[in-house]
Amino acid sequence: MPQSVVYLPAPSATPPDRHARDQVSRLVETARALAGDTGDGAAPRLWTVTATAQQVIPEDEPDLGQAGLRGLVRVLSYEHPELRPAVLDIDAHTPVAEVAAELLSCPDEQDETAYRRGIRHLARLRNVPLGAGERRSTPVDRARDRVALRLARPGDLDSFEFVAQPRRRPGPGEVEVRLAATSVNFINVLQALGVYQDFSTGEEQADVCAFDGAVKRHTGRRAEERVSR
Repeated sequence: MPQSVVYLPAPSATPPDRHARDQVSRLVETARALAGDTGDGAAPRLWTVTATAQQVIPEDEPDLGQAGLRGLVRVLSYEHPELRPAVLDIDAHTPVAEVAAELLSCPDEQDETAYRRGIRHLARLRNVPLGAGERRSTPVDRARDRVALRLARPGDLDSFEFVAQPRRRPGPGEVEVRLAATSVNFINVLQALGVYQDFSTGEEQADVCAFDGAVKRHTGRRAEERVSR
């Protein structure tokens, strides 16, 4: 049983839509054959090599005709995890030696790799702040509305911002407090830098209870009573 099986889509003179369907069909046939012929040993890893099928750097002009291959590999990773499906996306500057080394040595947990101008890229999920066209602004009355201090870009201490939050009435056993003063201390800085847990505030604050007096019997607090922690 081979260690890996590599699917290399060949160029074709057929219309692009038909060529895209043919590529996906051949990959399906390859995966079906491997999944049904594992025997007693481990199945070979199924690699799909594409050529600039996705945008990795700003200058890339991705070939959308190969998008179906990447989507199928994602499906195969769920339906046939024993094949450890992976995609290697290369550009015209990627030497054959680097392609071979990647196919022979890439760890199983790295299933989406790209080479651009000799640089190896790995697909990773990360938080991306909203763009200028995605952000919405709203006027806030600090005496009535709820706002929260949020970190737009983890690790960037210059990206703190106030974000409007929905406000709800407190339930039984709860109180709502109106924040009068708080602090951002050393622990919060470590959180913002990603060193310690997720960012939050409110460890030290002075507040005023601002809730319906009917809740007093559940909490023992009175409206406009000053509290701190």
